Amino acid sequence: LHNLRLEAGTLELGSEQIALFAGNNFVISFQEDPDDTFSAVRTRAREGLGRLRKKGSDYLTYALVDNIVDGYYLVLDELDSQVLELEEEIYTKGINAAIKERIFDLKRVVNQIRHRLLPLRDALSRFQRTEWEMVDESNRPYLRDVSDHIAQLLDSIDNQRDLLDSMEAFYQAEAANRLNDVMRVLTVISTIFIPLSFLAGVYGMNFEHMPELHFRYGYFAALTTMFMISLLMLYYFRKKKWL
Repeated sequence: LHNLRLEAGTLELGSEQIALFAGNNFVISFQEDPDDTFSAVRTRAREGLGRLRKKGSDYLTYALVDNIVDGYYLVLDELDSQVLELEEEIYTKGINAAIKERIFDLKRVVNQIRHRLLPLRDALSRFQRTEWEMVDESNRPYLRDVSDHIAQLLDSIDNQRDLLDSMEAFYQAEAANRLNDVMRVLTVISTIFIPLSFLAGVYGMNFEHMPELHFRYGYFAALTTMFMISLLMLYYFRKKKWL
């Protein structure tokens, strides 16, 4: 089993591996961190709350697993908030490199959570199908309840993955549109310079008999012609909505 923690406002997923060994009249748990992961279950048992003291070790196993699964809901709630916040930011402020990085970070965390849940789902499925003497028939509905919770969590994760995929597709489409806009402007500029380069090339040839070269106002006439050509082409491009 894996106990997960996600600090509010961050995308650092903490994972603690927990092992449970259950048998008739005993349940042994091992965990990596010194914190008391099962404090809520221990308090219920100490104060005689609920069914913990009335049921057997199979019910206690269920309670411990359910406690871990409840922690996943807290992680997904925080993740949901960050995904919705990112979605709103994309549609209000547009895209940038930081947005792209956050999308990838969120997808990484979502995939990590999914990879932690799948083995737990499979283990519970085997636990329910196995005819063990320690599992009382009256407690099997509780195990199914945990399995249903895991299925809900996986559905929520899949929804978040789909939403993040949509954000990534939107980001790529916006980036492509921006690139197209830049390429369109560069193409227009290059097109404007084609006739200007032609005129400059013609009058830059070193022939002796070119009447315009000896015209007193030829230089200013050439500049004026180039300027007018540029204005006409810009007007045409704007009329065609290419700019």
